[in-house]
Amino acid sequence: MGKGAVMESSSSNVLSSTPTTLSPLAQRGPLVITHTGLSGPAILRLSAFAARLLALLDYQASFRIDWLPEFAYPDVVQRLQRAQTANARKHVGTYCPLLTTTAAGSVYVSRGKSIHKEEFTTAGGVALKEVDFKTFGSKRVEGLYFAGEILDVDGVTGGFNFMNCWSGGYIAGRSLAQRIIARDEDGKDGGREGQEGDRDTRGLGL
Repeated sequence: MGKGAVMESSSSNVLSSTPTTLSPLAQRGPLVITHTGLSGPAILRLSAFAARLLALLDYQASFRIDWLPEFAYPDVVQRLQRAQTANARKHVGTYCPLLTTTAAGSVYVSRGKSIHKEEFTTAGGVALKEVDFKTFGSKRVEGLYFAGEILDVDGVTGGFNFMNCWSGGYIAGRSLAQRIIARDEDGKDGGREGQEGDRDTRGLGL
């Protein structure tokens, strides 16, 4: 796992940034090399912020990874040159340019989205302006409620998506229950009024 890797996404349609001015398309954090590719907080955050853009590109994009963000490119060169001097008989000098380029900014290409359905959350959904967040009810359709990933809400990793689902589900469920209880009470009151009316009518001998 890389503890301080910096990832940048770039392609003909994607703007990249420098590590010193991290934009939503450049993330710094732990990086995990798995048996199928790359993962970890930096990857997950980058894919979250660039979700719509990656979808437009059909997930065909390139990524530059700086494995040593705490060092500038010249610093990496100097360190490798010192290693070359200290190990003159070894092949460090032969691979110095390649090692420097790889450590300071290797490029990887995404060929598509995972087919294993391992997504943490889904971007997109019902527009937030169409939802009353006091009840999580629809502003357009009375009696319709939304919660969880059906809404256009997706957060970074760290439990935020779970909290969104749990909190929204609780409020929507409570609102719907209150609506049903109020409807049933109105029905009972209407029934009692009808019964009392019948008794009054019979009392008059009509």
